[in-house]
Amino acid sequence: MKSAMFTTQLTVLSLSLSLLFSYTSAEVLNVPDDYGSIQAAIEASGNRDTILVQPGIYAGDIDFLRKNITVGSLYLTTGDAGYRDETIIDAGNDGRPVTCRSGEGNRSVLAGFTLRNGQVVDGGGVYCRGSSPTLDNLAVIGNRASGKGGGIFCDDYASPVITNSVISSNDANEQGGGIYCNEHSSPRLTHVEVISNSGSTGGGIYCNNSSRAVLTDVTVSGNRADVMGGGIHCARDSDVHMLRVAVVDNYAESMRAGGIYIGISDVRMENVTIARNRTDGDGGGIHFMGTCHPVLKNAVLWGNSPNQVYQQGSPDPAASIEISYSDIEAGRNGVVITGNARLEWGNGNIDTNPLFSDEENGDYNLTENSPCIDTGDPESDPDPDGTRADMGAFYFDQLDVPKSEDVISEEFRLFPAFPNPFNSTTTITYALPALSPVSLKLYDLSGREVRTLVEGNQRSGIHHVVLNASNMPSGLYFVRLEAKDCVFAKRIMLIR
Repeated sequence: MKSAMFTTQLTVLSLSLSLLFSYTSAEVLNVPDDYGSIQAAIEASGNRDTILVQPGIYAGDIDFLRKNITVGSLYLTTGDAGYRDETIIDAGNDGRPVTCRSGEGNRSVLAGFTLRNGQVVDGGGVYCRGSSPTLDNLAVIGNRASGKGGGIFCDDYASPVITNSVISSNDANEQGGGIYCNEHSSPRLTHVEVISNSGSTGGGIYCNNSSRAVLTDVTVSGNRADVMGGGIHCARDSDVHMLRVAVVDNYAESMRAGGIYIGISDVRMENVTIARNRTDGDGGGIHFMGTCHPVLKNAVLWGNSPNQVYQQGSPDPAASIEISYSDIEAGRNGVVITGNARLEWGNGNIDTNPLFSDEENGDYNLTENSPCIDTGDPESDPDPDGTRADMGAFYFDQLDVPKSEDVISEEFRLFPAFPNPFNSTTTITYALPALSPVSLKLYDLSGREVRTLVEGNQRSGIHHVVLNASNMPSGLYFVRLEAKDCVFAKRIMLIR
């Protein structure tokens, strides 16, 4: 079975506790019990204090005032990511939820909130100028900027650390519908979804003027740009490193680059999936121009329109693009060179349908017969299942595929769901070593039971249950298996 892109090495609880104990010391200020507003608690706090916020709706504009403090929902103390949806900072379409403009560093932590209804010139959801806070488990949704940065604005050496977050449905009249990065800003995104945002340029992410973004386990999907860079825009010496990144289903209307625009920048893309992006101009997947040297390794470029890669112009010195161990639709012919760029076509490239699970519904996991399995660079780090690196953003977990319905397991086991993340349906598989009473249930992040999938005695062997989630809202859920004295749980993600 396929391991989801968002599986982390640490549990949500351990991450939450590490944040709490790393950045706090003696005093905890409670909102609203001790202070009626989050800002009042911030003003009363000292460095290394924690502000613990109960579920509810609170007013922006929150300003950290250059303090090394942790501001968090009950996610901090419980590890329950669901508190993000219940603890809301709402700007009421007048101002923004959060501002950091006083030089805050990574020890200024905001964790476990929904930030919504910002409406300002720049930075609709979060404004970072010369500041680098830690932003963990946030939903930055439905914010608007009449200028730049509908969701998050980074300028003047701002380098926020953004983890386990969703940046969705934000809008900017100018650049950076989801995230705007400018003037030596270096954000680090890990386990982040940038989805359904819009802007004039860089509908999902905009990087400019020597910005240095690092994206790891990130999905950039369903974003729109009026001009170019539907998913990601990188320009003017903005070096971006992408590892296990999916850039899919984005659109640039008038000029170029439905997926990724690269202009006078060096972008390294390793284990990326760039699929089904489109533009009414050139470069459905990637468009690059000026002196730049993008590198693709272990990548999948498929179903982009009108081209997989398009290069324009004849700069001096010449541009180049290096591609190795990648699945490129139409092979070399999928890379259109109109200027003097060099195509460095390396070893291991193929032109074969990658056999995605269900790309029509946004599922870009590989199926078990995909030609992208075990065909990545043999010098790359192996996949977590110990096998040779796969191509694309989502590796196929070969250790968790039951080989036969006749397998008799020697132990109780709950396998990872497949596919995961999923759009409408996923299959849950578990093993029983003997006839056993079984309870298989689905829970949401608040611990509420959503559905009973199996209840009763079952024989030994491998069992499969198909979960149809067509009537369920997007989000994270837990599958819980109880069999005799054993209890197992697996996290699944439903994405619309």
